[in-house]
Amino acid sequence: MKQEKWYDTAWRCLLERFQTYMLKQDANAYGMVITDEGNEIHLRKIQRRLRQYNPTSSKFGEWYNNRLDRIIEDPFERQSHHSFLIQAADMIVHALYRQENPKGSYKKFNADRLFLHIKPMTIKEAAADDPLQMGIKRI
Repeated sequence: MKQEKWYDTAWRCLLERFQTYMLKQDANAYGMVITDEGNEIHLRKIQRRLRQYNPTSSKFGEWYNNRLDRIIEDPFERQSHHSFLIQAADMIVHALYRQENPKGSYKKFNADRLFLHIKPMTIKEAAADDPLQMGIKRI
């Protein structure tokens, strides 16, 4: 899969799940996306496109337009060294990465086991088909 296609797919899945989570919490909920610095222009294009047209398959085999209309504004970028939330998200993602892709030099520090401490806080229902029952959507 091309790098750009992979990036688009990952963000589409994340944005869809964020909107679904908000709606399950409160039918009138709205939210904002705050990201680390990176591909601001490309991410803005993805989110704006999905606000208008987001063909999504249902579990019943049909397709529907799952417009991302609960995410207000374009994504905000923050430098991670200025945001504890971005730093925490980076740490969680890195812990998952090290669990999924263990590296020998990190194993002696148990870096491949860090995510086990986070696992109790994950929302398992987010990906009920996750074979490791961590709520991780694997694409």
